[in-house]
Amino acid sequence: PGRARMLYNLAACFNNRYAQTGDLRDLELAISELFACWSITTAPILTRILAASTVARMLVFGPLPDVSRAFSLLHDATHLIPLATSRSLERDDQQYILQELPGVTSLAVAVSLQVGKSPLEALRLQELGRSVTNGQLLDYRSEISDLMAQHPTLAKNFDSLRQELDPPLPSIESSSDIVIDKQLQIQQAAFNRRNKAATDLDDILQQIRQKPGFETFLREESEEYFLSAAQEGPIVVLNATKLRSDALLLTKKQVTSIPLPRLSHASTMLEWLWKAAVRPVLRELGFYPQKVDLLPRIWWIGIGLLAQAPIHAAAKYKQGSIKMTTMQYCLPSYTSTIRALQYSRSKQKHQQLQNASMLIVTMPKTPGATPLGVTEEADEIKYNLGGFCTVEILEEPTAKCVLQALSGYSIAHFACHGVSSINPADSHLLLLADTGDVGKLRVKDIAALKLPAARLAYLSACSTASNTSPELADEVIHIVSSF
Repeated sequence: PGRARMLYNLAACFNNRYAQTGDLRDLELAISELFACWSITTAPILTRILAASTVARMLVFGPLPDVSRAFSLLHDATHLIPLATSRSLERDDQQYILQELPGVTSLAVAVSLQVGKSPLEALRLQELGRSVTNGQLLDYRSEISDLMAQHPTLAKNFDSLRQELDPPLPSIESSSDIVIDKQLQIQQAAFNRRNKAATDLDDILQQIRQKPGFETFLREESEEYFLSAAQEGPIVVLNATKLRSDALLLTKKQVTSIPLPRLSHASTMLEWLWKAAVRPVLRELGFYPQKVDLLPRIWWIGIGLLAQAPIHAAAKYKQGSIKMTTMQYCLPSYTSTIRALQYSRSKQKHQQLQNASMLIVTMPKTPGATPLGVTEEADEIKYNLGGFCTVEILEEPTAKCVLQALSGYSIAHFACHGVSSINPADSHLLLLADTGDVGKLRVKDIAALKLPAARLAYLSACSTASNTSPELADEVIHIVSSF
């Protein structure tokens, strides 16, 4: 039952010996053991993905290249990433699992284009393998919640089977023969349950997909779905790896890609970003070098470390002065995934503008932090929007008070300090605690809320879109995404 992990560890030993000796036979053995590990369908999903991504990197960057084989592995492994974390886990535990998989989706996108797959295929892969935790929240608010409402038995069985496949098998720790025999029986029983669960999960997915409205449940989205997302303006996905760098361009007519050979995942200079990414994209879309009177809206998605790239600030300099910038040629916006963008738009279609209500949260004084001149900001907003919607101002409230109040408003405006933490789920807005000390309105607390009336969150605070954990760059976890 524990064979998959043993094979993975054995492959690591062979690879370490190859690194010391340079003997290609050891590398071949490492590759063979990793393939054997990947092939065990009853193994923990995380172990299988780790095996596939490890051997794929060997086949892409090593002395025994086989990019086509690497693509097959990465394609299938990316499809497993959404299943790697149980919905029953706490958000911190989900992040702990996903941080084991940095760069898998980014490499899958690059290898897909390298072997000649279509830009649409690459776009599907980036949607599947990124922002998994936020995607699960959208599931509960849309697809999974719909399944629970319409077919509760299928939904319950589906979730139960996923949880059966998530945990590692029980280990054998005792040295007593009698106890070992007992533990082997327990382990074998767990293996049998998992083997049956793997088969049953496939059956349940087929049953779900036969229900009206659930034909694409946990499947790749159709081309029509993606094209509809670009009806209000193009969407650009930037991807940079050691293998290659590209931009995926989604317009209302087609999905294309252009290579970006000057784009490196190691640089962050604004002029480099302009030359290597923004300018080539604008030129391909027909928005450069000529400016248009009505600036086009472009939504940008960065994969991996490019999720933190300041596309809006990219600029061309001449003699120390700014000659041209992104915002002279387009109105840049950001989204974590196309699905998140589509979800927010679908909510807006069903909401009444005339029933808008606004909550303004201000922190003129925060214990241990610099005072902020935000009282006037709040008063100006209330003066200008008072005739459009009801406006309530909470000055120096507790985090608990704000959490309780948010669900009753369609617009929220925060004017306070923001902090990005090493654990992105702990990033927070600084408010007050019940004791009068500083309190934290954390990402994990906001994300757990159900906000059916929510339309807009305006964050007049620092570090709200920062994620300081490179291992979780593709999860796009920060204060902005929590709303």
